[in-house]
Amino acid sequence: MATFEAVSALVKSTYRNIWNDWYSGCGSVPALVQVDPSDESSRYSHSRNLIVIAIAEGNLDDRDILDQGAWPIWKLELVHEMLHEWQAKTPCIVTPEAEAICTKYRSAACGDGHGPDFFQAVVERASYFGMTPEQLAASI
Repeated sequence: MATFEAVSALVKSTYRNIWNDWYSGCGSVPALVQVDPSDESSRYSHSRNLIVIAIAEGNLDDRDILDQGAWPIWKLELVHEMLHEWQAKTPCIVTPEAEAICTKYRSAACGDGHGPDFFQAVVERASYFGMTPEQLAASI
């Protein structure tokens, strides 16, 4: 079983690596990443420049929890919240592709902030992960 501390450190280092690749030289300020031992929802707050990733105790038993190359639950949630950060920090012109993906993948259960501009972030960042926008949208 992985420790919460090991997973927390991996979440934070993964965030730094992705953030540096996405925002290199643009003058933005990285969000503070807080990892909580909780089964609540992960979230991004633009006003507080904060990403909270919740790690439920039961997830520490996941066989891929420390595999940065895989997509453990924390990575899915981190990328999702980083897409919200991208959505908030970069200019957005929604494309027809983002509109179509939003129509297909937006769920009423997602709540606010998951409109076409969120899916535009998906379109813009999917290739970073070697995925199509549809693949990334289906994953997160």
